[in-house]
Amino acid sequence: LKPKRGDMRKVIYKKTEQGELGLHIYEPVTDGVNRPGVVFYFGGGWNKGNMDQFKTHSEHLAAQGMVCVCAEYRVKSKHNTTPIECVEDGRSAFRWVKSHADELGIDTNRLAAGGGSSGGHVALCVSLADTINSPEDDLSIDCKPSLLLLFNPAVDFVSRPGTLDESQARSISPIHLIEAELQPSIMFYGSKDAMIAEGKALQEKSRSIEVDSELNVAEGEKHAFFNRSPWKETCIHLMHGFLERHRYVEGPSEIPVESEMHELETV
Repeated sequence: LKPKRGDMRKVIYKKTEQGELGLHIYEPVTDGVNRPGVVFYFGGGWNKGNMDQFKTHSEHLAAQGMVCVCAEYRVKSKHNTTPIECVEDGRSAFRWVKSHADELGIDTNRLAAGGGSSGGHVALCVSLADTINSPEDDLSIDCKPSLLLLFNPAVDFVSRPGTLDESQARSISPIHLIEAELQPSIMFYGSKDAMIAEGKALQEKSRSIEVDSELNVAEGEKHAFFNRSPWKETCIHLMHGFLERHRYVEGPSEIPVESEMHELETV
């Protein structure tokens, strides 16, 4: 596994009964060790998805010196699977990146997880769904990201209608799994997204255990606004600022911003 600086590389990280699963790895242009990293998970309702959904985000952060990985996971339309397998694969992908941290030049203490909608749910479950693991995974490699970058994530799985029974749904329901530990997070929602209530609940739960959680709101927007211009640029700019405050990147984003979001403060 020899990283090529400045390139996007494709690797296979897992073989399943339904097929192989890949990663897109975006390397920083400059060489280095102990670099921060992030694993992104695409959205698509646990039914479909596009591995390029976080391509622009990854290219931007790679230019800032971060190693960015976009992970494929099994989805219903292609693999006839349930959200349980989505979470299992998300955790497998995160473990693969951690296990290859030396070759990738990643500091495992600065390895974030991020995603959009159902991919945001997967990112949260990487941290929280400790009972969902592939039999082939090395369980000595923990699944605790250092930060969470969440774009209108699904947070309450128990309230969602579907094929899972309540016990299964609770096992992958982030809001029901938070106890005394969670990572600092930044979230993005449209004000007209019904799921914003879940984001508010996550922010309140995070702050109740004294963990920083920032929720940014796009006024008048619905679900999945974050990957359309001009909101895409605004979200990447704010994500950059969050990472800068946590010392994952240095300096301003230099991204022209044409739309403004406001930060939600909960009481």
